[in-house]
Amino acid sequence: TMWLGVRFPIDVSVGFFTQTLEIGDFLEAKSTSFGFNASKQLGKGWLTFTPYAGLMFESSEMDFRYEFDIDTLTGTSTQTVEFNAEGVNKTRFTVGVSLKLLAFNINTDYNMGEVNSATAGFMIGF
Repeated sequence: TMWLGVRFPIDVSVGFFTQTLEIGDFLEAKSTSFGFNASKQLGKGWLTFTPYAGLMFESSEMDFRYEFDIDTLTGTSTQTVEFNAEGVNKTRFTVGVSLKLLAFNINTDYNMGEVNSATAGFMIGF
């Protein structure tokens, strides 16, 4: 919201993430996420409490292919292991909270989608 020049009662943001990983001809993985987030920092200075929530739209996919030779009595045989895995989450809703005390920040959130997950973190810094 800092770019809009207007004060809102909550902080809002839009985010986009994309990642590609390739390992030779064996593995290719891609993921993309786009979403909206809202938070409200309560408190000032050395003690703040920030609840937050977000809605994400995402996709992920991985292709794996590996060939290897097996020596048999009749000669060498080439075997192929190949599969494709597609992420099941298409949308995800996140709720969480962050607590800052002096230089310490503790956060936790819960992600609800086709696959649910919980995270927690601890940071030190100013």
